[in-house]
Amino acid sequence: MSDPMRQAYWALRRCFSLKKPKMEPKEIFSDVYRQRVWGAVDDFDSGTGSRDESVVRPYVAAVTDFLSKLHEPARVVDIGCGDFNVGQHLVPHTAKYIGCDIVEELIDRNRRRFIAPNLSFEVVNAIDGALPGGNVVIIRQVLQHLSNEHIAVILEKLTAFPYWIITEHLPGDSSFTPNVNKPTGGDIRVRKLNSGVVLTSPPFSVQPKSEQVICEVPSPSADKHAVIRTTAYCF
Repeated sequence: MSDPMRQAYWALRRCFSLKKPKMEPKEIFSDVYRQRVWGAVDDFDSGTGSRDESVVRPYVAAVTDFLSKLHEPARVVDIGCGDFNVGQHLVPHTAKYIGCDIVEELIDRNRRRFIAPNLSFEVVNAIDGALPGGNVVIIRQVLQHLSNEHIAVILEKLTAFPYWIITEHLPGDSSFTPNVNKPTGGDIRVRKLNSGVVLTSPPFSVQPKSEQVICEVPSPSADKHAVIRTTAYCF
């Protein structure tokens, strides 16, 4: 679909509340980047959570500390690595780092822009495809964009990893109802549903040996009282 046709389509949809045709996740997130839904600072922009220093700096410090305390070299698989503005700071603290994303053009760009002996990038559809091997999986503000059905499929594959580092955008009020379902897309649960993804709550009910919130910062966006929380799970 050309850009003028796409603009006309969305104009019609706004006027007549047309139902958006079903799209595959690859198409959905390719379109999100193409339309610069999350930001336009760069050719590919993963949003303020990837660029705001009040979010990035404490996150990098917390994850670096976590990785340094592992009893084995960290072999990280980053699912939904996005523009890699954050992941690039973690690479020096790992034995191997694989940045994965479903958007092929984004991975091609990252391969050109970020180069290190222990770094590689792969086009990965975490829903329909296999995940690379490693001992630490990082999923940073990705699950919040997915339906519960898609999250459940991914969680089944994560059982191969003994350590998970999961970051989610959540309401600041602890009384919110977790895991209210939504279609997979560029939006998140906080804004329209006052909800967020909590893996230890139904319907996922993940049961790690231990879990620890290693970083929590206020949301830099307009979501009142929302937080960005990073939890480390050990299995």
